[in-house]
Amino acid sequence: MSTSEKKLHYSFEEYLAREEQSDYKSEFYKGEIYAMSGGTGDHSLIGTNITRELGNALMGKDCFVYGSDLKIRIEEANAAVYPDGMIICGPRKYYKDRLDMITNPMVVIEVLSEGTAGWDRGGKFRQYTLLPSLREYVIVEQAEAQVDVFRKNDAGLWEFEAYGGLDSNIEIKSLGISISLVMIYYGVQFGA
Repeated sequence: MSTSEKKLHYSFEEYLAREEQSDYKSEFYKGEIYAMSGGTGDHSLIGTNITRELGNALMGKDCFVYGSDLKIRIEEANAAVYPDGMIICGPRKYYKDRLDMITNPMVVIEVLSEGTAGWDRGGKFRQYTLLPSLREYVIVEQAEAQVDVFRKNDAGLWEFEAYGGLDSNIEIKSLGISISLVMIYYGVQFGA
C-alpha cells in the first residue's frame, strides 16, 4: 500500500482486528495505531526483575502481577496500551469479555527508554489517571537507579515520590509493600 493509500485513522474495532492479525504489538490512541518497538536487554531485565519482586511481595494477598502481554483499555482516553507491568487486586475486569484486555489495574509500571520517556511521563500518565481503579503509577529509569512513584491520595489528587540509589526501597503504599532498588536493577550494568 503506498503512503497516499494508507489509512491514517482507525476505529477501535479496526485496531482490534489489525492487532489480532499482526505479528507485532501495537497501541491505540484516538484513532491512531502505534507499533511497539523492541526493548533493550536492560529494559527487559528491569521489567522482569520488578515484576518478580512485586509478585514475591504480594504472595498471600489477593493481588497479582502481570507482564507486558496484557493490554489495558482506557475508554475515556479512547486508548489501549501495553504497560511493562501492572498489578490487579481482586477479580480481573475484562473489556467486553476479551481475555487479552483489562480495565482495572491498581498499579501500573513503565520502564523508561529514550524514545518513550517523555510520552510515559506525560501523555500516557494522563491516560492512566482516567482509570478509576488506578492508585499508583511506577516509572522506572533504565539508565540509572531511579524510580518515581505517583500516588492518588484520598482527595483524588496525584502525589509524587522519588526513590534514588541502589540502597533505597520503593513503597507501593496502596498495597502495603516495598521492594529494593538493588533487586529491581539486579544484573544491570549502568553505562555499559
